[in-house]
Amino acid sequence: MKIYINKKLLAPVVGAALIGSSLLALQAEAAPQMNIGILDVNRIISEAKAAKDINQQMEKFRTEYQTSITAQEKSLRAKEKKLAEQQKTLEPKAFAKKKKAFEQEVMELQKSIMAQNQELQKAAQASMEKIRTNVISISEKLAKAQGYAMILPSTVPVYFEKQYDITTTVITQLDKNLPSLKVEVKLTNTKALATKKPVKASS
Repeated sequence: MKIYINKKLLAPVVGAALIGSSLLALQAEAAPQMNIGILDVNRIISEAKAAKDINQQMEKFRTEYQTSITAQEKSLRAKEKKLAEQQKTLEPKAFAKKKKAFEQEVMELQKSIMAQNQELQKAAQASMEKIRTNVISISEKLAKAQGYAMILPSTVPVYFEKQYDITTTVITQLDKNLPSLKVEVKLTNTKALATKKPVKASS
């Protein structure tokens, strides 16, 4: 009986799609002059200080939470083994009662983990939303200053010259605006973390 936190739910990279779709929306305000800026969203997710901070916090939380879950799994396996031994001596009715209680405990742990996975996903998305908002704001100001008719994610054009890539400029400004970003995670499995120290996020 192994229960793992879904790593896919913790990946801040999901924010790339959100940022990219918002950049495409800027096309609606495009002027006749087609001076275009290109933004590599994946670079922002991998290089920006705030994005790295989010990823480190989420990974630390996932690791500590998984350790706690593993401890609970160990406890449940011990109970399962004991229950199997008791089956030899207990009356059928008494055994059925104990088995039902054990199954309920397993189900509660699984439900708790599912709820925590959802909370982790929510926390990651909320943090990435702050980055997205900043990236859009920086991009809009840069577009006005440099006269860009639109700014597109680098995945859209088949080809573009490097002189149109504004990614480094955006990352530099983003690092100034958000040098770090605290991830707010609500603990739903307090039993699992009862003996663990709270995850200390960056301020």
